[in-house]
Amino acid sequence: MIGREDVEIQTFADGSTALEVCLRVLLDTWPDACVEDGETGARYRSTWDVPLGKTTELLVYQDERTAKKWDELGAAPELHDTMVHVLFDPGYVNVVVDDPGSEGMSCLLDAMQNALNQDMFAIRAQSGQVELAA
Repeated sequence: MIGREDVEIQTFADGSTALEVCLRVLLDTWPDACVEDGETGARYRSTWDVPLGKTTELLVYQDERTAKKWDELGAAPELHDTMVHVLFDPGYVNVVVDDPGSEGMSCLLDAMQNALNQDMFAIRAQSGQVELAA
């Protein structure tokens, strides 16, 4: 049995944006990723088909072959660090990985945190006029 650790990342992004940001980070590392809707179990080979606005949970496997191995073997030791479970709750994203300290997962988690903490998600809209510098 492989481990499971939850890493909580705070964000001001809404659910679909937060999941999309995490998915983009994962696809940068795993370009052949297989994405599963954690609520329905539907799998998507084309990430364009993932219903980001309709789900709050994704399982992202390194590739389709790895997803099938997870189906066959479950959390087997040879599948260590080959799947990331991403869940959105208002205000944060919970990322479940085997070992957040491993080199690969540490880099992925840092990239997700950096992407989710970009100013464009943290800026609060304000009403009123904006003064432009001369």
